[in-house]
Amino acid sequence: MRYSPEWTVLVRGESDARSYKSGDDNELNLNIQGTYSSVPPVLAVRQFGKGRIVSYPVSDLFTGQNHRNPLWADIVECNGDRAAGRPSHSMTMQMNAYRWLAEPSRVLADFGTYVQEPYKPIQFPTKVNCDRPFAPAATRDVRGVFGAHTAYSDGSGTVADYVKAAKAAGLFFYRLQRSARKACQGNLEKN
Repeated sequence: MRYSPEWTVLVRGESDARSYKSGDDNELNLNIQGTYSSVPPVLAVRQFGKGRIVSYPVSDLFTGQNHRNPLWADIVECNGDRAAGRPSHSMTMQMNAYRWLAEPSRVLADFGTYVQEPYKPIQFPTKVNCDRPFAPAATRDVRGVFGAHTAYSDGSGTVADYVKAAKAAGLFFYRLQRSARKACQGNLEKN
């Protein structure tokens, strides 16, 4: 990644650090030099309209996703090179970046005044009419139903009955492309 003049680089790598290319598989290739032959930028910032942007181009694995997981080494996040006594301050840097990003919002008069309505549990019907198992979809967000029990288990009706009722209710799932279907079948056959 090469930054345009609007960006300010706040953190750079050491003088002997280099950047390298990685492929679509995210596999690092040390034979292909990246954008920077030395002192690559680690963190850059810029204003954008009334807001701010921070660029920290690392995998989300190192931005807190696994932080403090006992099976994760936390090398990037905080542990760094323990043998050399050089900790990493990445998590501190990220928290400071979040604070900096939030500064423009914090001066707004109504910032932080939103009050969330108390959670209202969903009321499920006490009975279901098995002659009509699916009501027409009330919203386009509902695409289909998982976990319907037919006569093959502890429910009633056949799979064909359920398919017919689901179609009548406007429920559906997108079909997988042939290549994706083959990949899924191959994985199922292996397992």
